[in-house]
Amino acid sequence: MSHTERHTLLDHNPDALPLTTQADLLSISRRSLYYQPVPPPPEEVAIKHRIDELYTAHPFYGSRKLTVLLEPEFAPINRKRIQRYMREMRIAGISPRPNSEQTCFGASDLSLP
Repeated sequence: MSHTERHTLLDHNPDALPLTTQADLLSISRRSLYYQPVPPPPEEVAIKHRIDELYTAHPFYGSRKLTVLLEPEFAPINRKRIQRYMREMRIAGISPRPNSEQTCFGASDLSLP
């Protein structure tokens, strides 16, 4: 069983076994029983929305250009922060990569005049 499936088997009723015993029987960390995820701060959400808008309009912009465009709106902002947000959003600037001119057949198979 997966962790989430085992976690749903927990019984939080006062008449049930103690949570520590249930966690041991289900092989679940007791710490995970009390964890409450923290929502992201509103500033982070606003920056990510703006990154999404800019990236949709200009998919070839990378973290450097987005940092320059976002600085007037969000005060000084670090390029590493923009890179982290882009990784979390799974976006990257469209640009030529190493060996991008090679096809699946390889560059040696191309006949040039």
